[in-house]
Amino acid sequence: MSNFSGSNGKGEKAGKRVVYTLLFLSPLFIFALLNLLVLWRTGEGLPCTFYLFTGKYCPSCGAGRMFYSILSFRFYQAFRYNPLLFISLPVLFMILARYIISYIRGKRTVMTKLEFAFFIFLIISFVLFGILRNLEPFSFLAPTEV
Repeated sequence: MSNFSGSNGKGEKAGKRVVYTLLFLSPLFIFALLNLLVLWRTGEGLPCTFYLFTGKYCPSCGAGRMFYSILSFRFYQAFRYNPLLFISLPVLFMILARYIISYIRGKRTVMTKLEFAFFIFLIISFVLFGILRNLEPFSFLAPTEV
């Protein structure tokens, strides 16, 4: 197949990968934007389904308010809403950025042993966090307003 545009195709493929990445991430951004708009207009974010049905905090309860607090530069308040997610976020973003950049460049990325260990640790931590934040001696882990 001849290429009449005069390009070598690598830039076109990278451009398509950028579009695919944006399309893949767009539902997440739309949901986050919707949650932030509801939080901004009403003072309360979208309700947690787990909390509505059980009355217990899930490991991600407070995440929407945490992101809103981060965007408002109220970092201590963000930490109080969800300490585990707040602490984990920078590492998660670095790992995600690494995979996105590798994908856009057309390189295959394999999870390192350190990343794998981090994810196993994070999964165990979130399960324990979800249990502990609902026990009375650990009530300080519940999402709270400062």
